[in-house]
Amino acid sequence: MGFLSSLINLRRLPQIERKLDALERKLDALLEHQGVGVPPLPIVSEEVQSIARDPARKIEAIKLHQDQTGRGLAEAKHEVEEFIRTIQ
Repeated sequence: MGFLSSLINLRRLPQIERKLDALERKLDALLEHQGVGVPPLPIVSEEVQSIARDPARKIEAIKLHQDQTGRGLAEAKHEVEEFIRTIQ
């Protein structure tokens, strides 16, 4: 029974991640509306940042970020690309 319930929870993980992303966007909008400035935390590790600075190693940086955080491919790619945009 434990394995089955774990499997069901894993299948809901993408849905939970989408809801969490939506909540984060709403919170960001509320903070911005209230004029509360929250400095962004670095999303990617120093190691990922170092690799991502080389455009030829972008895929390597995304894979490493996935390994370090357990994020899905799309989310890891988005976060690494967001970092790259901030340094350009």
